[in-house]
Amino acid sequence: MVSVLFAINLCSKSEDSNKLAYPGTTDNETVVVKHDMTLIRIVEFDGTKLTIDAWLGTEWRDPRFLWDSSPTNIRLPISLIWTPDIVLYDNPDTRIRFEPNAIIKQSGFVYYSQPIRLEVDNCRQFQDVFTCTFKFGSWTFDGFKIDLLNRSHVIDLSNFQQHKSYDIIDTSVVRNELYYACCTGIVS
Repeated sequence: MVSVLFAINLCSKSEDSNKLAYPGTTDNETVVVKHDMTLIRIVEFDGTKLTIDAWLGTEWRDPRFLWDSSPTNIRLPISLIWTPDIVLYDNPDTRIRFEPNAIIKQSGFVYYSQPIRLEVDNCRQFQDVFTCTFKFGSWTFDGFKIDLLNRSHVIDLSNFQQHKSYDIIDTSVVRNELYYACCTGIVS
């Protein structure tokens, strides 16, 4: 049997190819991260606690991933590259179900989508309508290092599996900036 193995080391020209190293540059220290959610199904809802299955999409630009030749994009496991530490604040121990591949374009844009089970216990009721919120943000970086933006103003319901007892009547996605007295940066 004859086989040929091709390997590409995209960061060989740079000393900062450490996957733990933040990709901000001296020209622009802020990494813009775009985030979205696709709701797949309601797993359980008891009136105050909601458990859902969803896909979380994350996109940013890492200037260490730039090249001029083919291929125009590659796929790498997220464990091999720096990823923003975006978590659900109400439940930061939420675990991803498997390690997805990131799609990395030759322009440096990185995107991955992870299937995840999320649980929140902050649902409020007004008449027959329940409102449940999912607050995401960087766990360790302030808004001057990671500028977290919404990819959309609504949750994507295109793959939602209808629930036998509840209907989704509306969704919204809102960016929220907070300043804390203890810290100099923006928490978004």
